[in-house]
Amino acid sequence: MKRYNEKVLSDATGLPVQRASILVTLAGTSEVAAIFGANDPNSDPADNPILTDDVGRFGFYAPNGVYDLKMTYGNRSIFVPAVEIFDLPTINERLGNLDASVAEAAAQAEAADASAGEAAGFAQSAKAQRDRVEAIANTGVGRALETWAALAAIVGTAGDGAIVLEADGGSHHDPVKDPTGTGAQVPNAGVYSYVGGNPSGWTRIANLALIDVEMAVEQAQEARDETQQLLANTADILPRKTGVEANGGKILRVLWGIRELGSWLPGVGMMFNRLMLKAAETRLDDSPLVPLLRDRIARPTGPEVATLQRLVVGSRLLYDVTIARGLYPRRMTIPASARMDDDLTLTLRDRLGGSSGGGVSGPDICCAGDSLTLGAGDENGRSYPEYLADLTGRTVRNLGIGGETSATIAGRMGADPFVVTVAGGQIPTSGPVNVSLSTADGAAVQPLIQGGNSGINPCKLAGVVGVLGPAAPNSPGVQYTFTRSAPGAAVPVPYPLPLITDAFESRLGDIMIMFWGQNDATNDATAIIARQRHLIEELRRANKRWLVLGLTTGGASYRAPMEAAFLAAFGRRFVNLRAYLSSPAALAREGITPTQDDLDAMAIGNVPPSIRVDPTHGNSHFYKLIAYLVNQRLTELEWL
Repeated sequence: MKRYNEKVLSDATGLPVQRASILVTLAGTSEVAAIFGANDPNSDPADNPILTDDVGRFGFYAPNGVYDLKMTYGNRSIFVPAVEIFDLPTINERLGNLDASVAEAAAQAEAADASAGEAAGFAQSAKAQRDRVEAIANTGVGRALETWAALAAIVGTAGDGAIVLEADGGSHHDPVKDPTGTGAQVPNAGVYSYVGGNPSGWTRIANLALIDVEMAVEQAQEARDETQQLLANTADILPRKTGVEANGGKILRVLWGIRELGSWLPGVGMMFNRLMLKAAETRLDDSPLVPLLRDRIARPTGPEVATLQRLVVGSRLLYDVTIARGLYPRRMTIPASARMDDDLTLTLRDRLGGSSGGGVSGPDICCAGDSLTLGAGDENGRSYPEYLADLTGRTVRNLGIGGETSATIAGRMGADPFVVTVAGGQIPTSGPVNVSLSTADGAAVQPLIQGGNSGINPCKLAGVVGVLGPAAPNSPGVQYTFTRSAPGAAVPVPYPLPLITDAFESRLGDIMIMFWGQNDATNDATAIIARQRHLIEELRRANKRWLVLGLTTGGASYRAPMEAAFLAAFGRRFVNLRAYLSSPAALAREGITPTQDDLDAMAIGNVPPSIRVDPTHGNSHFYKLIAYLVNQRLTELEWL
């Protein structure tokens, strides 16, 4: 039997909440737990739920076990999963396993370091192979043929390069290296160089391995930061590379089925070919579950109804999108120096990671999250982004809103945009109009409009700049309004459109710190990771810099699956806050002598009470330690 004490603070104000209801259930179930009075474990069972007192405190005794707490006040609910309540003898039994766990962790770390070295070596070998492939691709001839027989029939010039595609699964004797045909055969698919001779002057010099190269580079980047330079010229803003294209020196192709929609040419830019995609039939492979192309096209350039979107370079129309016809590219070359209206500081070459600058996230830092990013509970009224600014000397923006889930944070940041339906199908000439919000798959979503703009406002809807706000009082069934910033002509909006937020417009060039998921009330990281990946895809630099912070509630055994999923998804860009905050080193850094309650909590991997103000939020020590750990990782990655 163990006593449990806590305090409930408001997400919005940070002040204690009186008469909040605390429901205690067995972990992972809806079964109401048996609890006993806060002052006497031998008393009759206490009421469950219990209420906080005048200063927001509550307490109870409970048998040794793991419990979930649901705290309710007003229209807010806070779910705290997997609270481990054990008395000291049980904790001492658990401490007996710590030495073995430490030894196992050390062995795993040693194995991981060896794997990192192996991955780095593989990346270097793969890079050398890619360099040979690119040397052939840059010769200026660049043939790509379906079969070895077709290539063997061509008489080239010394130094010419060519590729036989993977569709040819046969093999042959290399006519240059094995003219007698007595040696081992080589695969037909591969990279070739013309050296002359009979019966054919083509010799095979490398495998088609660019995809393997990219995988190796990605693995090595996570393990060893020195491989970062290998990605400097990767085109990861436009669609990914489809293979080794030597034809014409192309380094990137945009494909629709087997047909080429466009390609990026070094020194030229993006070249689109004439091809029509139907908006009512097309989905993109990055999000195949997202509705049709018509539902996710880029924002309109003005109040166009017949033409939903136009991409213009200078006075030339590159393509337009209409409901009837879909996406219709025009034959045209975009110069590498072209700029787009969402960020006029970057050229197209910058976005593809070119050498002209502007291809790296930063120097500013953006922190997106919920009340833990906002700083709820800090007695100095500060937050971890403010402490991080002190440590780094950088401009750090706090985009934290209390109570937000990963879905609403992703919407605020523009990763999974809020889809807006306008009442009456029109934005009026002035004043507010009622609107409803949903996700791209049609689910209802309710972002909290509190604590300042924090990434939403000013926003754009159908090209109109305005402010998303709460509905007027006594407006049943209405949750939000959109109010244009300046009077103008009425704009028809007959179908749902994405809301373009301020964060999406102005913050996706920053180093991004994502601290999401506390209010999702789940230990399954799948949906959280998917939304974070969407934001990473939207970041507007070729060399993207971002971190994902782990949750700080729950003990080590409960959070292990989620933390393992984050680590597998993000590698060294995942920062395990709970593991550090529950360590003696964290308290020592802040000059805190641990109490017995602290020792009990840390023994099972919980954040100790000395740096918390309630089960979820922390005091200034808590937020300073988060800033310290984030700064350490940014420094390790050489991003500062």
